[in-house]
Amino acid sequence: MSDVLREVVILGADDIAMWAARLIEAAIDTSVKARGVCRLVLAGGRTPAQVYCALAQLSIIPWTDVQVYIGDERCVPPTHADSNYRMIAETLLSAVAIPAAHIHRLRGEIGSTAAAAEYQTLLDPLPEPKFDFVLNGVGADGHTASLFPGDARVSTAREWALPAVSPPQFAVTERVGLSMRALCSTRVACVICTGAEKRAVRGAILTGDPVAQTLPAARLRGTERTIWIVDAE
Repeated sequence: MSDVLREVVILGADDIAMWAARLIEAAIDTSVKARGVCRLVLAGGRTPAQVYCALAQLSIIPWTDVQVYIGDERCVPPTHADSNYRMIAETLLSAVAIPAAHIHRLRGEIGSTAAAAEYQTLLDPLPEPKFDFVLNGVGADGHTASLFPGDARVSTAREWALPAVSPPQFAVTERVGLSMRALCSTRVACVICTGAEKRAVRGAILTGDPVAQTLPAARLRGTERTIWIVDAE
């Protein structure tokens, strides 16, 4: 795990989406100026959807120099209501001038094993760190992307992408997503953790509770910055 310290930003609920959008805008600008490209990993979820709507409103982003990847996906068609890609496409990708060839979809509909192998082939040739900015969400149980508590592969997997099975309370249990190794192979890791149902796990992680530090979300680190955006209680 990287020794980069977490930066914690506490915001009002109405300010989170635009603040995060501006953070992504700045990361894109920095990466494109330094390396000619920004590799951006996007997350599913309600709060990220609001971020993407705000991001789509920003007019000076050089989208032709951005490569978009998906942090995790349910094994459903891309038109399905539970598809992370569908949400990201509707809130952001359809509203900005990004070339279709720069959008790297996790094809969950082909099955988790095949989709993970396909993404592994896509990511393997990329230099490390693989990404410039990774946006992460957090579940009330401390999971992130499709990495769930109790899965030994969170700390052991060397692959860049993995098939996954969620706990049975989730509507779609077959999933595929980036490994923890991949999520942390980024210059900037940004974690958005909002909502009353997540305050207990957020507090435990951010106050250094030893047990909580074993949760997948607690392991997220960037090579340069790790930023947690949380709502005021």
